[in-house]
Amino acid sequence: MRRNQWRSLTTDEAIQAALDWLEDEDWLRREASSGTGPGRRTMRYRINPAVRRKRAGA
Repeated sequence: MRRNQWRSLTTDEAIQAALDWLEDEDWLRREASSGTGPGRRTMRYRINPAVRRKRAGA
């Protein structure tokens, strides 16, 4: 889950808190991916389409 470019996001907890905040503010949308095998589902985050439209001037 971590990326080298995320200087201030150094722990899994900090990353999750940032993702939760962005989701609460409607910047991101969380989607559970449907896996074919057993195990934990992967959560994916997508930029909210309304944010993309707003930035494009629509």
